[in-house]
Amino acid sequence: GTTVTDTVGNIAGTMSGTTFSTVDNGVFNFDGSDDYISFTTIALSSEFTISSWINPTSLGSNTSTIINTGTSNQNRVGIYNSFNIQVKASGTNVFLAESGGNDFGEDAWQHVLIVRDSSNNITAFRNGLSFGSSTTLSGTLTLDSIFRFNTNAYSVGKLSNIQIYNRALSSNEVLHNYNALKSRFE
Repeated sequence: GTTVTDTVGNIAGTMSGTTFSTVDNGVFNFDGSDDYISFTTIALSSEFTISSWINPTSLGSNTSTIINTGTSNQNRVGIYNSFNIQVKASGTNVFLAESGGNDFGEDAWQHVLIVRDSSNNITAFRNGLSFGSSTTLSGTLTLDSIFRFNTNAYSVGKLSNIQIYNRALSSNEVLHNYNALKSRFE
């Protein structure tokens, strides 16, 4: 099989929140009111890939942000609604809109993967399949928080296996990334 290398690394973060809990085996349960994970800032100025498994309780601009800058409105990656993924870098916003029915749903595990290539093209995938049309986005994506956005907006649901790569994964690696844990979450 394909081996994925060149990861930025595992996020060693600090969990915060009054009822923050892990469900089991690396699955985090966020209550939507004050649970989040903060970590040392990662700045992605060129190619990157962000991958995670998410089980959102609610889909919305502030309720299903995955990874972002926790204390500002400048950087974020998340599910905006059932048919839009939002990526915001250095204050510039883009949406990848799905029109083919590969929509996100609530209360179900889904794999989301975002790739920015060397030409600043952003491509998204849901459960290994292309999600929406590619778009361009330059600027540095600065990340320091999971499930917390703009100081007081918190996502609600479960999250697991978040990975950040400092390169664009190939289409074969995207599929491998999804298939590696598909049986655990679907």
